[in-house]
Amino acid sequence: MNYYFLFVQGIDVVAWIILFISYYQKNTNKVLLFQLISTTLFIFHYWLLGAYNGSFICLFELLRDYLYYRTDKDKPIFLLSIPFYGILSYFSYHSLFDLFPVISSFIDGYSLTSSNKFVVVIGGFFSYFLWIIYDFFVGSYTGMITDSLIVISNACILLFSKRENSKLFNKINMNKK
Repeated sequence: MNYYFLFVQGIDVVAWIILFISYYQKNTNKVLLFQLISTTLFIFHYWLLGAYNGSFICLFELLRDYLYYRTDKDKPIFLLSIPFYGILSYFSYHSLFDLFPVISSFIDGYSLTSSNKFVVVIGGFFSYFLWIIYDFFVGSYTGMITDSLIVISNACILLFSKRENSKLFNKINMNKK
């Protein structure tokens, strides 16, 4: 049994549990705080797997999300980060799959600038769908499973939020902070 592989996959599981919890927070700042913690674990996970592109994207997201968390200037920070997505794409490109984390991070970065949880959840849906594909190619099998759970969870939030009488709709409507 390869204990190193299990250890690396275990780091991913803990990171995903924290990320999953983040989507059930009542305001965007709490979502970001939980995501800062989980992203730190993802950096180590991908680095230990040798998936350096995923690790660099996670490091970039950690810095970006920290700035989101510490300021009320989410949109300007996102706009300033756009050139870095281009730079990351250029230097990390070895195959089409290397672009998936960059595109995912861009979607996630944009959606986190919204105070509307619907936008945050739909952004997460598409973002993690791209990570599923990337995880398959780099051997992050727990990442594939947990990415799938996040996609399913976000789909459920979106489906339940359509019903006006749903208690969940009232909890995820964040138009008022």
